[in-house]
Amino acid sequence: MLFPMKATLLSSVLLFAAWFTTTTAQAVPCVLLTQSNGLITLDSTSPGTASAAVAITGLGAFTLVGIDVRTTVQTVGPANPGVGTIWALGVNGANRQLFVINPATAAATAVGPVLTGITAGDGDNGWYFGHDPGKDRFRIMNAQNNYELNPNNLTFVQQANVANFPNVNGSAFATASFGETTPIFFVNQIPNDTLCTSKFMSTGFYTNVGNTGLNFILGSGLDIAGNTTLLATTVGVATLYNVNRATGAATVIGTINGNPAIRALAIRPATFPRRLPVTVRVNGPLKIETSLPVVTIRGTAACQAGIKGVEFRVGNSGARKAKGKTRWTARIALKRGPNVVNFRATGNNLIRSRPARVSIIRE
Repeated sequence: MLFPMKATLLSSVLLFAAWFTTTTAQAVPCVLLTQSNGLITLDSTSPGTASAAVAITGLGAFTLVGIDVRTTVQTVGPANPGVGTIWALGVNGANRQLFVINPATAAATAVGPVLTGITAGDGDNGWYFGHDPGKDRFRIMNAQNNYELNPNNLTFVQQANVANFPNVNGSAFATASFGETTPIFFVNQIPNDTLCTSKFMSTGFYTNVGNTGLNFILGSGLDIAGNTTLLATTVGVATLYNVNRATGAATVIGTINGNPAIRALAIRPATFPRRLPVTVRVNGPLKIETSLPVVTIRGTAACQAGIKGVEFRVGNSGARKAKGKTRWTARIALKRGPNVVNFRATGNNLIRSRPARVSIIRE
């Protein structure tokens, strides 16, 4: 996901696991981006059998500086190829272009128009590009500049500059469901190829986890899938490593067939983060008889991603907002006779709950 300052990077996010856990040796399929717009496929447990690089087509004059797998898609839009697609960032002078890559054919398809206004990094190896599954946004970053891009409408915002001008050399967001806070991890080559992390990269600040124990100068790719954290980089020869996210230490898995010049790494997940459920409940009876023209109904709503709001409808009337979120209150104006009131909650992940229904008869 990340594309280093001195090197390259890349990363991705997947499965379901705590970000602070250590890595495992579970086999996962991966793709490598080379320094010359080539695509390589490999299995994480047998990098020595990696495929030969295949030239990526359809790029025109653009050079790819990062790739990642989009693991959550919450909004349907024209620029939305869907969950599990491989996205890439291309650069050509002052222009940037998003692409989607078919891993079976290495064909790249441009997504939307050329983007301008995203400041360049330290050459083609000075970029970070990765998918944040908690927000369904892409982060584009270099030694100082810091952008968040919405792939649904292809707009981006510039956020706080990255602190201390890191030489980012591979990065990845931890696995999460849409709506959750997603920490990012990256390797900073200055001074000691240290693993770093941040829960709020929009602020530009991060903390050091620990040294990887490596010393590399070429591009590298970092990616995460559940408990598995992989780093592909050149230390003498192109090598794949497991990285412990609690200590930063890297452990050799094996050398990569063909000794490719690495620019980025992405793990292709077999499964994707689940959509977090949203629930709404009414406190008290669900059938009420009253002579009052207005009644107050109270209830609760819950979602791990948080609650955006609760609304209610009386019969076929328009929706109205309840007061409060996880604990809400609604004042209901009643007509004489039967009144059916439906309550729905919407989570911060944009998922709506099933309705909670109250039947009220006003005498």
